[in-house]
Amino acid sequence: MFNEIIASKPLKLETLCADLFFPFSDLWQIPFRKKAAAAQMEATIMRVGQMVPETVAKAKRAYDRVYYLREARRETEEILRRFKEIRDEVIMRRDFGFMNDLDIYRARAMVVETEVELARFEAEEAIAKSHLNRVLALGPEQIDYEIRGEEIEESLQIPLLEDAIVYAMEHRLDVQMAQFKVRQAERELNLEKARILKHVSLGISYERDPDDSEVLGPGFDIQLPIFDQNQAQIAKAQYGIRKARKKLQALEGQVREEVTSDLERIQVNQAHLNRLREKIIPLREKAVQYTETWVTAMQLNKLYLMETQKELLQSRREHIHALMERKHALADLELHMGGKMPRSN
Repeated sequence: MFNEIIASKPLKLETLCADLFFPFSDLWQIPFRKKAAAAQMEATIMRVGQMVPETVAKAKRAYDRVYYLREARRETEEILRRFKEIRDEVIMRRDFGFMNDLDIYRARAMVVETEVELARFEAEEAIAKSHLNRVLALGPEQIDYEIRGEEIEESLQIPLLEDAIVYAMEHRLDVQMAQFKVRQAERELNLEKARILKHVSLGISYERDPDDSEVLGPGFDIQLPIFDQNQAQIAKAQYGIRKARKKLQALEGQVREEVTSDLERIQVNQAHLNRLREKIIPLREKAVQYTETWVTAMQLNKLYLMETQKELLQSRREHIHALMERKHALADLELHMGGKMPRSN
């Protein structure tokens, strides 16, 4: 009975199909992907390149601080030597009855105050040199060096504000990077627009019917986006463009502010240097010369000489500090302009 049932069942043959497709839609997306990847790589290179001028500016500021602190220390050492000589003379004159104990107390106080200032400059110089060693990445066997050279007064050619800003916009790597990100976001938008047809395939199709007839030929497969036309990703890419443009705009404002600030600092310090060099220090030197003349003639107290020399020392140290601040401002301007200041012929 069972065998009869099996024999009575007809054999059902099905159609055999086989397809070999290549995703053709990837072909027109490849150029957009390459451009997006190239922009990403170039932006990374620019980020690395931006570290170079920043490191150079740090090294310049660190070197200048060591140099000018050394000069201030030397000025203080020299005035301390003179103060000690005057203190000893005051003590000697007191023994002969020409000066009193009050003069000795004041002379000794000035010496101690100058010693404290000298110790402070020595500590600041040691700290500044340690910072310079770290910026230069020097090892323990490389830190035994001396800072040499003298300050050379150069005729500065400070660019005009607008010229400096234009130069900065053209040469600063972070500005170029921000401009790149705008173009990169635009490429991302073009890529997302090219992905509206996400699936388009070309290939070969094979089909065999139950009657053993075979069909072999080209095949085409496409999925039409009726509801999902990649709107979300396109909107995201459009937002990325707006965000990149706003960042570029903010950076341009920051560049203008930084360059303006640097130029103002240079001008303020240069004016201060001119006043010190042309008026204040010459007047202090004349005061010292006048005091020395009348102290030698025993018409003035030795303490007057200490006071005038102390005032001269303060003016010279102020001059050194203004030089350092101007050099710092010049280093910052070079950094914020993206290179050395252009010199007019």
